[in-house]
Amino acid sequence: YYIKEYLDSVTELTQKVRARVNGGVSQESDYLRAKVTLDDAKVRYETADKELKEAKIRISYLIGEEIETTEKYTKKLIVPTFIKENEVMSLSPVIKMLLKDKNIKETGYRAAVREALPKLSVTGTYKEHFRKTVSPDTQIYFQITMPLFDGGLISNKSKEAAAQVRISEYKVQNAKRELNRNYSEIRSTIEKEVKLQKVFKENQMNAKKNILLYMAEFNLGTRPLSDLIAAQRELLTANLAEIDSRMNYYVSLAGMYNLYGNTIDSLDLM
Repeated sequence: YYIKEYLDSVTELTQKVRARVNGGVSQESDYLRAKVTLDDAKVRYETADKELKEAKIRISYLIGEEIETTEKYTKKLIVPTFIKENEVMSLSPVIKMLLKDKNIKETGYRAAVREALPKLSVTGTYKEHFRKTVSPDTQIYFQITMPLFDGGLISNKSKEAAAQVRISEYKVQNAKRELNRNYSEIRSTIEKEVKLQKVFKENQMNAKKNILLYMAEFNLGTRPLSDLIAAQRELLTANLAEIDSRMNYYVSLAGMYNLYGNTIDSLDLM
């Protein structure tokens, strides 16, 4: 939208300069300078239009449906309600997966330790004779099994299992640190971009005022064409900076929902 707006303004200026040259008010060099600026604006627009079409194709491929774009996105940016870090931990699919893996490793370690412990088995028989006797025939057997000569197999197995538990714990703690860092950075980016919107709006308003002022002075012959062209580019720069800020905001917003394991919900806020 903003690049198309810039192209239209440069086109209008070029036509005005052409008319001034034909009327003998401006020099031919002014028209050539305006024409070069117009050609640059056309290249900018064609490049932006191509990138937009490619982006729509990629997104449509990802979500499986066609998407629509707005000419000018004016939705006000807001700071969402951030949940606490411990809640992020409980929602994160990465943390859940690593904790489950750790539990599996701990279960394997406990099983390996039990293999090295003595085992007691009790068996018994109870038998009554056909003829009555003073007491029935009863036998009880106790058997203790202890691995004494296993070549260190069981010991090595438990050590390996313990090492796997430690590795799993390290992965969990490392993932938590990364999650905290990413969450803090995302929060900071979202809050920063919301605050910057006011600055960008002021820059856009000032750039528009400069263009009107320079245009009036150019018509009077007191302002060179180069200043007016520079003012139009300053407005484009301010507009694109605002768009970049919005993009950073929404990318961070999607990243925050991705930490929750629910990226698709971020689309509702876009």
